[in-house]
Formats: sequence, C-alpha cells, structure tokens
Amino acid sequence: MAKDIRECLLEQAEKFHQWQEITYPGKTTEEIGGAWEVDYPAWNDIFDAFCHVLTQMDAEMADSVLLDEMVYLIARDNEAEGFIQETTSHLKWFEWAHFLVSCPVRPTVSRKCRRTMNETEIMTFIGLSSG
Repeated sequence: MAKDIRECLLEQAEKFHQWQEITYPGKTTEEIGGAWEVDYPAWNDIFDAFCHVLTQMDAEMADSVLLDEMVYLIARDNEAEGFIQETTSHLKWFEWAHFLVSCPVRPTVSRKCRRTMNETEIMTFIGLSSG
C-alpha cells in the first residue's frame, strides 16, 4: 500500500516536471524566474497526493527519491506555503525530514531543471537553521 501512495505522488510530481519542460523548454527554474509554477493547472492533484503520503505512509518508509520530490514541491509552493504547513502538521514527517537533512550523507539530488540544495540551504528552507 505504501508503494502505491508513494507512486501516486511521484507520478503527480513527474507530470509537473513534464509540464515545466513543455512550458519552458530547456530552461532551469532560475532562468524561468518569478512565480511560474502558479500556472500549473493540477496543483490540487499534487497537493492531494502529497497529503495522502503524509497521512497514509510512515515517514520511515520514505526513500531519497520521494523525499527529494517532496522538498522540491515544498520549494515550488513557497508562496502559498500549503505543502510546508501540511508537513509541519505531521510531526513524524517533519522530524524525519529534519533527521535526513541533518545527516551530512548527501545533499538533495538535482534534476535537469533543479538546482542542488546543500544541507544548510535545506535546513534554512524548512526553518531548522540555528542562524
């Protein structure tokens, strides 16, 4: 069951990435600039899948692929802040994210249209920075 929940969010995230690549071919998020993501017509589908992961899946079952997508979606929703608010409402997920980004094992993996975030940037982004 957790696999289906995970796959649903990853599928929605992939649709978003495909839309981004079609709408802004060959451009990185930095090159696009502004609040381009607000034009994506299926945010509600992504949000529903995201919330389903938070409520129906154990945080400990999340792998780096899922967590990378979740962090990316939180970053893309930085104006509305709905994704981060939902995440902080589910303490196990928020604590698990904190644990993962606190470990210096790896930075968030970068995709073609994404920029790699290092540990400090992730912690600052999700409000866990001490500075």
